[in-house]
Amino acid sequence: CLGGCRDNKNRIREFSEAEFLEMSIAGFLVGMGKGSYFGFSNMQDKDDPYAMGGWYDSSWKYYSQYDQLRTGKPEGPAEMGADKMFFRRTFKNGNVSLDCRT
Repeated sequence: CLGGCRDNKNRIREFSEAEFLEMSIAGFLVGMGKGSYFGFSNMQDKDDPYAMGGWYDSSWKYYSQYDQLRTGKPEGPAEMGADKMFFRRTFKNGNVSLDCRT
């Protein structure tokens, strides 16, 4: 989606790396389970000498958000909106939501 995703009116919606990272973290937190791990790589990494599509070491940056998020344990499974496009999960230290309608 860094190159653009389609919105609900079939228009191209482009995301910055920061926006895409935030959306990816939210999606992970909403759906994660025991033993889940998160990683975010650059699938178009120009420094990847083997063109491995985001799997080479240089494609994996460390983001400050990894140290800033302190959700605590989930207090239950995610809740899904009636339209199946909005998700919310409650954690010990706050809530995470993901709105796929926008």
